[in-house]
Amino acid sequence: MKPLPAVLVLVCAMVAGDRHTTEQSQPAPDGSPVRLLPGYQHAPSAGVDAVGGRIWRDGGPEIYYNIGFSVGELARGYSKQNPTVPLTVLESPATGEMVVALDDAHDAMVVSVDHHANFDARHVRSRRDVVDGRLMANTVPRLPK
Repeated sequence: MKPLPAVLVLVCAMVAGDRHTTEQSQPAPDGSPVRLLPGYQHAPSAGVDAVGGRIWRDGGPEIYYNIGFSVGELARGYSKQNPTVPLTVLESPATGEMVVALDDAHDAMVVSVDHHANFDARHVRSRRDVVDGRLMANTVPRLPK
């Protein structure tokens, strides 16, 4: 096979094999600082010194969140109350400290972001549910210290 046709066949094969779909996040709904992934719905809740709400997907996780200067850090508290639940801690300049408690036994995940946002997710039954919850928690804007 000559070089040009071989390159053309290779490029066509690569393009044909790269047909996976990519889900894009949706803009944050009115009253929410959290961007939603496709299929998720949002209901805000009233708060005095914090913004909160409920995010859910039919057949998927149900996530309650609370964002503000005085919300504390729910993930470490959850792990302390449930000693078998491991904590994962990551710090980055973009998000600050992110703490994740993943409770496989109770289909639950708690994420705390930079000491000012908590996400309490229930019905977390798949890796996709874990990734979705983590990605949406990562969209919270960082508050000034």
